[in-house]
Amino acid sequence: MNVKGRWNVGAGNLVAEEIAVEGPGSNLRGMFRLAGANAPSMELRLDSLGIQASDLLAWYRAFHPDVADGVTAEQYFYGRDDLARMAACAGIGRDFEQRRNRKSARFCVAGPNRSAERRPRARGPWRLGPVRVALGGEIRDAMAPKRRRVALAMENAADLTFTHDLNTRAGSISMEGNILKVEDFLRLSTAFGHQLNHGWELSGQATAVTKWEWKKPFGGRWDGRLGVNKASLTVAGLNQPLKLSESELDWIDGRRVARVVKVEGFGGMWTGNIEETSQDDAGNGPQWNFHLSVDQLNAADLDRWVGPRARPSWLQRLLPPLLGGSTPGPPASETRPPREC
Repeated sequence: MNVKGRWNVGAGNLVAEEIAVEGPGSNLRGMFRLAGANAPSMELRLDSLGIQASDLLAWYRAFHPDVADGVTAEQYFYGRDDLARMAACAGIGRDFEQRRNRKSARFCVAGPNRSAERRPRARGPWRLGPVRVALGGEIRDAMAPKRRRVALAMENAADLTFTHDLNTRAGSISMEGNILKVEDFLRLSTAFGHQLNHGWELSGQATAVTKWEWKKPFGGRWDGRLGVNKASLTVAGLNQPLKLSESELDWIDGRRVARVVKVEGFGGMWTGNIEETSQDDAGNGPQWNFHLSVDQLNAADLDRWVGPRARPSWLQRLLPPLLGGSTPGPPASETRPPREC
């Protein structure tokens, strides 16, 4: 990467008259201007852009050594002017396919229609999207938000939209999507070096309408909803999986609320909420309030679910992975139920 320009630290101004990024099969050339002081503004112009997806994957892999060896990337990103139109596909190679129950995974990215793009200005709001990401199968073009259907109408796809105001420095990243088998998404995330499920496994359909908003860079909070239907949740510490007929996880200004609409477990049907409260003054992390009800319980069913394999310290092992705590979870093999309960 070569940059030629001027930087005034006192005034907070940066002018990169020439930017050149080169790779084995890629190159990018343009300019960048950043003005600070009382009227901040930013401008980015791309005179030419041509990037091989394999170069991007190699760069990403250098910072994430846990990426699976069988992950490969294809296609070519190209464009010029203030916005580069993106259209690319990436696939998971044969080696990964053999290690994952003979099932290959593939995801594609499609850029927005021209009517959905907004060209960035020197000052003011900046927007890119919606950009559609699909897992497997054929991908369709993303539609503008006013024409877009609800997330449930999608099939193994999600629309991503990025906005940022150069004046107020506020922005958001929104996502609307639906996936028929959430276990495929978890498997794909693990292949790219980001394992999301520590001590738990989830299978079934999931629909998400979420937004990460910030008033200043790197200080955002989540808002939105993640719903699951006809799903099965296996958690370390439980001998049998929970059947999630209908449930959802809400983010309300960063605070998590698990809404148990219809969950079968421990020999009964559960309803209610599990709400996260604010951190206490001692800084011991989030606290949880449980408001749950069940139609029936008996000692025999409880013993089948939590003992004797779950003892000792059953609650300490169960709650952190189930509620997204930071306590390291057990290996995936520990989430599998024993042959006899």
